[in-house]
Amino acid sequence: MKYLLRGLIGVFSLLTVVLGCSLAWMLIGRAVSFLVNLVDAAARRGPGQVLTLLFLFAVSAVVLVLVLVLSERVEREEPSKQPEPSGTEPFDRMDRHEFEEFLAGYFRRRGYYTEVLPRSGRRGVDILLSTTDRKVAVQARRRSGTVGYRSVQEIYLGMRKHRAQEAWIVTTSQFSPQAVRAAEGTEVRLVDREELIHWLASEDTASEAR
Repeated sequence: MKYLLRGLIGVFSLLTVVLGCSLAWMLIGRAVSFLVNLVDAAARRGPGQVLTLLFLFAVSAVVLVLVLVLSERVEREEPSKQPEPSGTEPFDRMDRHEFEEFLAGYFRRRGYYTEVLPRSGRRGVDILLSTTDRKVAVQARRRSGTVGYRSVQEIYLGMRKHRAQEAWIVTTSQFSPQAVRAAEGTEVRLVDREELIHWLASEDTASEAR
């Protein structure tokens, strides 16, 4: 039983990122209900009935996940309701690729070994940062609309693929509430426009001090 519980916890942690927090909690509720029934069946009926219940649960779980995935409205990254960028920041005049190189240069000056990944096969990761003891996967989002939770899903899976310890999404805009919830409790850090400007301002201040 303890191995089943550990497996379910791992699956639901991944579902929290992949499907969104609301779906994951719904699945957790169903699983808890099932486990209560399973324990009760084990006490009253015997191993044969328990195996039958396990089989039915596995089939039901697959069907439930498929239904939820198909019925979940794909979150479109809507145009931001906040005012459009004023164009006063250096990154406001850059395209996507220029923004990636801009971030890579910033992180390089901060002491990271940086690698801008080839355009193909990125799997949600644009830049890899490395130090002697850690690796960070970075996704650069140069846009005016909000960044949705699909980006959190991509960078989370990309972080695992590249065996990084952390993942950062750096955007010139804002994050949707769904993205913020999806990143909670994971290794994904969300850096919005305001924090990015603060990063750059801190670097300018340090340069002037020198």
